[in-house]
Amino acid sequence: MRALRSHLGRPELLSGAPDPAAEPGWAVVRVTSAAIAQPELAASAPGSAYSGVLGSHVAGVVHAVGGVVATDTPAVGRRVVINPTAPCMRCARCRSGLGAHCPERRVAGAHGLDGGLAELVRVPTPCLVPVPEGLDDATAALALTVAAAAHTAAMFRAEGKPYITVLGDGLLALTAVQVLARLNASVRLLGVRPERFTLCERWGVRHRHVDQAGRRQDQDIVVDCTGEPAGLGAALGMIRPRGRVILARGPAAVPLDGPASQGVTLAPGSAQAVALEALAANEVELVGSRDGSLREAMTLLRAGAVHVAPMITARGGMASAEQLLHEARAGAHPCAVITP
Repeated sequence: MRALRSHLGRPELLSGAPDPAAEPGWAVVRVTSAAIAQPELAASAPGSAYSGVLGSHVAGVVHAVGGVVATDTPAVGRRVVINPTAPCMRCARCRSGLGAHCPERRVAGAHGLDGGLAELVRVPTPCLVPVPEGLDDATAALALTVAAAAHTAAMFRAEGKPYITVLGDGLLALTAVQVLARLNASVRLLGVRPERFTLCERWGVRHRHVDQAGRRQDQDIVVDCTGEPAGLGAALGMIRPRGRVILARGPAAVPLDGPASQGVTLAPGSAQAVALEALAANEVELVGSRDGSLREAMTLLRAGAVHVAPMITARGGMASAEQLLHEARAGAHPCAVITP
């Protein structure tokens, strides 16, 4: 089996990876489409602690199911997308409905669980979500990002036509502006790659280079999709007093261990400490946002409410996966799709 594996920030295409087996409670999915976008870049970035097969955006066909099959498990031959977050289903958070925040959770393609940039992938059966008719596999594979964007939009009520700024020009930012533009709001995108602004023009969304935007603290809501520490600083220069800053992220960008889960000590005068003081001084609300409902996302995609095809700027087979990952890291593609 061919698979794109990354070991501590060093990705490599393997041609002789072992085929996964369908053990009890697990299914094997034959991958038909897997995307390379922000989660895949984060998991394979230099300094990443992840070791395993990449790929959090995955669509495919159920190839085999192990053990006794639950009644709600998609049958062999059914088209599915994979929810990359696999909670333990035993802890207090899981029992209370917060499985996405399970402290023992694994994330396919990012933490403790192989992803789907491969010909076959093994996943827990509860992570299988059926794909509705009328939705092609490449589009369905991007439901993960659409879910995150829709979840971000649900973080607030758009009252009185608020001014909303989205920071970033990756797949998540370009998806988020489409979802937010459907609200009663004035939405703009600020990015660093002008070649991607043509997509905003297609959707009727205002846009400009982030360095050309003022810092007048006049925005009601700022959604930071950059995944970079500097994003918060830029957001604080734009948000009005008592406004809301949303840090929108995908599953691969969420640290599950290390300093972020143990508490962080900030040096006096550091950029992070100054940012926190600005939050307090201006009474700004800071909210985190990630993941979301894959079923809701596929409903939006099927209805044509969100368009992801224009953001897929490269396609290829497994033989080109490593090269497309390299190109995406260089900023050539907001999203590339691999068809094993």
